[in-house]
Amino acid sequence: MDRYFAEIGPMWERRPGEIAKNAVQYLFPPIVEPRTIAAADTWLADAEQPAPLRRLVSEGRDGIARALRARERDADANL
Repeated sequence: MDRYFAEIGPMWERRPGEIAKNAVQYLFPPIVEPRTIAAADTWLADAEQPAPLRRLVSEGRDGIARALRARERDADANL
């Protein structure tokens, strides 16, 4: 996960638009744990990242947050 957040900025600068966009989206860490959200939040705290890249990371973060909320709801329903 650390590697993803360390390398997406430089990769974004090196690759053409659609290739970079797809890489950022498809390589977002699929680890449904709070630490993924924390890592994304830390990365997003750097306001100097390009806005389109920030949006893609934010969308990946939101997907993980939704999955965590769904897990919590499922766990509550099985009580």
